[in-house]
Amino acid sequence: MQRNISNHTWTRGKLDRAFLWNSYHLCKKTTACAWAIEIDKYKRYIEADRYLCIWLKSKEDFFMDLKKLTGKLTTIVAAGAMVMSIGGGVVWANNCKDEYAHMSFDESAGEYLDYTSSRLKEDTSCGYIKGIESSNGYSFNATLVGVDETGYCEDFELIDYDVNPGDEIWMYNYVKENGYDGAAIKCESNTGAEYSVGFLWSPDSV
Repeated sequence: MQRNISNHTWTRGKLDRAFLWNSYHLCKKTTACAWAIEIDKYKRYIEADRYLCIWLKSKEDFFMDLKKLTGKLTTIVAAGAMVMSIGGGVVWANNCKDEYAHMSFDESAGEYLDYTSSRLKEDTSCGYIKGIESSNGYSFNATLVGVDETGYCEDFELIDYDVNPGDEIWMYNYVKENGYDGAAIKCESNTGAEYSVGFLWSPDSV
């Protein structure tokens, strides 16, 4: 009986040691597995962080490139506007500045005709005239003529216009087509009464 107890005690002790040993190895395996899981998680975090950095860098590069592209487009648009303004100068940068002129007529004294001063005509656009005032409300007759070193030139087809106060007229003409670089407005009285007129004019128009 005592032997049996001893054997039982020994057997139980052996089983306990085996259990502890297995538990130890199981614990080691569990710990190793847990560490492996944690390491794998860490690796995944590192990888995710790397991809995040790459994405953020790509995003930063994208917006940087977009900023550069926007700057280039702004430069291109500004340059285009400059080119257009320079190219448009053929039309817009001509001699279209309005100049005031005033003259008086008196047919009874033979003063029924007068000319403005000469101005440079830069292109074949219409001339421009705007009636400002007339002492008796009468109109006058206006024609754009050529000017060269010899004086006023009317040796080509002329187109005349009646101008009243408030009238705004674009004057068709053939001054430049006939080789004249200067232009003036020829003004004639439309009545026998004595009167004076004032107007704005330019040899070219926009």
